[in-house]
Amino acid sequence: MKRVVNFFGAALIAVAFALNANAGSGVLLNEVEVDPPVEVGDRCQYVELLGQPGAAIPSDFYFISINSDSSNFGFLNVAIDLGGQTFGINGILVLNNTLAGTCPNRTYDAGANVLNYASPTTLGKGSEGFYIVSSTDQLFSGQDVDVDDDGIIDFNQPQFRSKASIRAPEGNPFNFIDGFNLVFNPDEQWIYGPGPNLVEAFLGDVADAATRFNGNTSQNDSTAWYSGELANNPEETTDYGSPVSSNFPQGGALTPGAGNVPGVAPSEPAIFDFDGDGLTDVSVFRGNPSGFAPNRGPEGSTAQWWILNSGNLGTFAAAFGQTDDIPVPADYTGDGRTDIAFFRPSSNEWFVLRSEDQSFFSFPFGAAGDRPAPGDYDGDGIADPAVYRPSIGTWFIVRSSDQQTATVPFGVAEDLPTVADFDGDGQDDIAIYRPSVNQWWQMRSTAGIIAYQFGQSGDQTAVADYTGDGAADVAFFRPGSATWFVLRSEDSSFFAFPWGVGTDVPAPGDYDGDGMADPAVFREADLTWYILGSTNGFQAVQFGATGDQPVPAIYSRSDN
Repeated sequence: MKRVVNFFGAALIAVAFALNANAGSGVLLNEVEVDPPVEVGDRCQYVELLGQPGAAIPSDFYFISINSDSSNFGFLNVAIDLGGQTFGINGILVLNNTLAGTCPNRTYDAGANVLNYASPTTLGKGSEGFYIVSSTDQLFSGQDVDVDDDGIIDFNQPQFRSKASIRAPEGNPFNFIDGFNLVFNPDEQWIYGPGPNLVEAFLGDVADAATRFNGNTSQNDSTAWYSGELANNPEETTDYGSPVSSNFPQGGALTPGAGNVPGVAPSEPAIFDFDGDGLTDVSVFRGNPSGFAPNRGPEGSTAQWWILNSGNLGTFAAAFGQTDDIPVPADYTGDGRTDIAFFRPSSNEWFVLRSEDQSFFSFPFGAAGDRPAPGDYDGDGIADPAVYRPSIGTWFIVRSSDQQTATVPFGVAEDLPTVADFDGDGQDDIAIYRPSVNQWWQMRSTAGIIAYQFGQSGDQTAVADYTGDGAADVAFFRPGSATWFVLRSEDSSFFAFPWGVGTDVPAPGDYDGDGMADPAVFREADLTWYILGSTNGFQAVQFGATGDQPVPAIYSRSDN
């Protein structure tokens, strides 16, 4: 029988935590390696705790790894008594299972204290919760804390029922201090603790490791963590591989026994990021292919999508769409990855190829003559289908948050959509470029309407966030001089620089994952992408074929 998580019960657990947890303890979970690439007794697994240098942990504190799988609900794979242990001079305490053996070529940072423990069971690699808890009763590895498998922490005694503690908080000795869950299927597996579930659908399974963002001390908070698969080798690797969580920072890595590397989560997913690693991917739409297989799209699909994934996943190709379809890639499913998608003007239908499993769905939306303009207009992390209807100067947007259609008059017949988040509030804004007078009009969701006069005839729009302030900048590429012009969103000043040649196609994106858009061009003459990375510097990437349309140019250019 399918198990459905009791969300009301989960909320009660969260309240119990708020009422009873020793929030002043200063003890946090900092890093966990669950699944090393080589399974030799899982000897490279480790757990890091973070606290004040030299401070002692209260006597009733434990670290637990609690099983969420149906085969063993509530089983403590690991329970380590932390009482009286102290943090090292760098504020870190490492938990190391000596029964699993010694991890080769690994030495924990000298500034950390290491607590060696011996447990016949290792950290769970299936669906699992990893927590620091306090308990006035002794906990131990192999203990079943949910005897009746109902999703309630329970030692067959009323005073041990964490949910019942809402009714009698003074009788609850079991409190979740900090942690997270790696639960692959919450519909069929219990989530015991109040922390976030770090599993993302595109990972395909639970993550190999999770790391706290340096400087983020929030308890039981999804924004505190990034996670993902580890590199395939060696066994003692400290490198994340791919896939990784959608908030993975530039330079993210494991740091056994040491402070976590500085890294800031992207303020929003990178545009045209098909593999979810926070970097824009070099990619093309090919409208006139021949002899291509497999056919992943609807019947009659002939157009090709070619993607050079930045996350070490190699090249991905799909037949999805037809020659006359309009590409509209965006994250329509909210998994942190851009979905291949197109709008079919002949039938006013949208087709989306899910990044999670390569299945597709379609729906009718729009009318003859509409210009598709998808974006996250409601700020929920999911792209909303939208069209601009030039004949009446009106936008139609289907909000993913409530499935309601918003109708917004804004623009005139000649206007071209330039959708982006221009005020940095996390919501894309309705915006247009009026080429006859080189005017930019924006209906910003927080900062209101604003207009700019910027550019001249023949310029190609190249809107993106070039300054890294979280707000998109009005920008264009001038073919006559191969010069880029950027109007800073911070203060409306501008700067200019040469990049490319006049026949290049501008294709800006965040190719190095630092939160700043990089000027880039696709040069059909030599089928090469020339990228000026704000962090990684110059790159030349050969990718594409004659006649290809660079995907990162789809929304930024006014002549598309």
